[in-house]
Amino acid sequence: MLIMNRIFKSFLLGWIILSVAFWIYYSIYIEFVVQIMYYFIWLGIIGSLVFIFRDKLRDFVQRKKGGFFLFLGIGYFMVLLEELFAAFLNHLTEGFSFPLFFERVGQFWVFNVFAFTGLFVGLYLLTRKIEYSFLELFFLSGAIGIFSEGIYLIVFSNPLEFFFSAPLIVLTYGLIVTPALWSLSPIYQKRFSSLTRYILGIVVLFVGVVVSGIVVDALRRAWPWIFPPEKFIPL
Repeated sequence: MLIMNRIFKSFLLGWIILSVAFWIYYSIYIEFVVQIMYYFIWLGIIGSLVFIFRDKLRDFVQRKKGGFFLFLGIGYFMVLLEELFAAFLNHLTEGFSFPLFFERVGQFWVFNVFAFTGLFVGLYLLTRKIEYSFLELFFLSGAIGIFSEGIYLIVFSNPLEFFFSAPLIVLTYGLIVTPALWSLSPIYQKRFSSLTRYILGIVVLFVGVVVSGIVVDALRRAWPWIFPPEKFIPL
């Protein structure tokens, strides 16, 4: 098991390095896509800071008491921080003006607070009932991210794009949920086999994001002006 774990981590690290190298090459020599910079800022800067100060951050959130509401609040904070960069880089494709930028930030915030609620609720329910490791929850969230971002739709039509995009999305979603996962206090949880844990995890998180998606879609159709334009996030 230990050997398999090391092999998996080595494979994942190699996959991430290949992905980053590909998108750097693509941006320099083929086509510069502004939105690609989002991954380098979010993962390269924010991800590096979270990793460097992980012990202090973990200790800080674990000293707080709040249960579900603390978990949800930390999750929302990470979403708002992440969407600040997403809104900025998407807005750059329109030119730049401060009034429109602030409008875009608000729209991206509204959309993603609703969109991520199902994932956060699902994660909290799982961690209170079933014993998972941190890495399992990290990668389960990332797998759901591949579904939420729709990247799975190109697995056959454009397998290269899927191959080089998937690890960045997994890391993006994993980073978003990491501080919230750190805030959870240990409790008694049921132990299941790895296969059972993964199936239950995928099902619960999938249901959560689908419900969130239905709510967002209904709200967006009713009040489209408070959500990002379709050119940024298609209906």
